[in-house]
Amino acid sequence: DITDARITYLCHEMGEETRHQRMFQRVVRELGPQARNPLAQSWLLNRADRLVSGWLIRHRAAFYVMVLAGEEIPDLLQKLASEHPDTDPFLADVNRYHRQEEARHLSFARAMLPELWAKAGRIERAVVRHLLPVGIRQMFEFMVHPGVYEVVGLDGWGTWKAVNATPERQAIRHEATRPVLEALQAAGVVSKRRPPTAWRRLVGDLT
Repeated sequence: DITDARITYLCHEMGEETRHQRMFQRVVRELGPQARNPLAQSWLLNRADRLVSGWLIRHRAAFYVMVLAGEEIPDLLQKLASEHPDTDPFLADVNRYHRQEEARHLSFARAMLPELWAKAGRIERAVVRHLLPVGIRQMFEFMVHPGVYEVVGLDGWGTWKAVNATPERQAIRHEATRPVLEALQAAGVVSKRRPPTAWRRLVGDLT
């Protein structure tokens, strides 16, 4: 039904995302980044990524959970960057603009989740409750990949592992992913009293 308000919104969101893509193309042109992701050339990882992505596209509840994570994590990182006094003014403006528009996408994903969850099968539900938190943690940790450290003369993998193990970085992960868990709890996906172990490990202390 092309008159469905959800279809109208999805068309609107696609328009925003293409605008964001053009904006990020400008950022890349102006910055000329030199960092190279060491995982990008791995045939095995690329194959695994295609398989996982294909599965998620076919299982919409799980897909929307990953969408929430893919919105919430950059949202916090962009907030911190835009508020930091050492951030380039142009990048700070880009971050603020992107956060403003992505807030609508987050609201839509949260609103859709209960409907999609009601249609999810047993395997999909198990994946959401016990496996997706592992993928979300990897998503967070590779937002800054080892190649970023290498380009400034540091040991890539060693620095990456050390940074992700720091209390400061873990605190950011907890803050970034907790809204995802809260959205799942609000939608009845996981228990409010006792979330699955994988989710508790992802978001940290809930007391």
